[in-house]
Amino acid sequence: MAAAILLVAPAASAEEAGRKVFEESGCPTCHAVASKEIEAKIDSGPDLGTVAMREADWLASYLRKQARNGEKEHPTGFSGDDAELELLIGWLRSLGDPD
Repeated sequence: MAAAILLVAPAASAEEAGRKVFEESGCPTCHAVASKEIEAKIDSGPDLGTVAMREADWLASYLRKQARNGEKEHPTGFSGDDAELELLIGWLRSLGDPD
């Protein structure tokens, strides 16, 4: 049973770290994630609860302002480092996983 706990702990830890990057990067200023009870402060962007369907590479490019979503470009480029971006994208993509 201890082995199972060790296998689950890193995932929970990565999820917490990704959520922390989300919050500390100011994402909740515009974006809500209702499934995680995160409310947007100004509600100008979409709820990110369905972003899990996007490919990780596309998300990284979009957040770095190197890709567009149709005609739209993300208003602010992600300013964190690659490791933080990876944690953020991992967390965003986990939003589609059942709890």
